[in-house]
Amino acid sequence: MAKRDKRIAAMRRNPRNVRPDDLDVVLRAVGCTMRQQGTSHKVYTHGAHQIVIPQRHPFLLQDYVKDALDLLDRLNLQGG
Repeated sequence: MAKRDKRIAAMRRNPRNVRPDDLDVVLRAVGCTMRQQGTSHKVYTHGAHQIVIPQRHPFLLQDYVKDALDLLDRLNLQGG
């Protein structure tokens, strides 16, 4: 199992324990492009799909992690 798949599986198991940097690594690994929206948000796009993730530290809110996992599912890049 690749590191990316392990990270995605960990996000699915516990979406409350996801750091912004971990999500960034996964989304970039699947081909999403990122642009900074000020200092508080990052916008990830992959084709026609787009999600906005606030840079909340130390952990992201569960809803934003679920949105990112839904994007991965739509891209058919499931990790578990």
